[in-house]
Amino acid sequence: MPLLKLTFVGEPTLSPVLDKVGRETGLRVNLLSGTLSEIRDTPCGQLLVGVVESDVELTALPEIFAREGVRCEVLA
Repeated sequence: MPLLKLTFVGEPTLSPVLDKVGRETGLRVNLLSGTLSEIRDTPCGQLLVGVVESDVELTALPEIFAREGVRCEVLA
């Protein structure tokens, strides 16, 4: 199962970014782990997700998430 590490800082942390990208790309994931915290009053978080299905190539996902203000790393 391919893995994605998603890093959120600021407003995207509190927005339904994963749902939005999923609807646009057919991305279905299993949530494996996650954290949420604040640094200097700025919300931030990370999710590790396993990709179950996607209508787009994994290599396209970092750019798609970047448009939403989220850093996406394809780990495997």
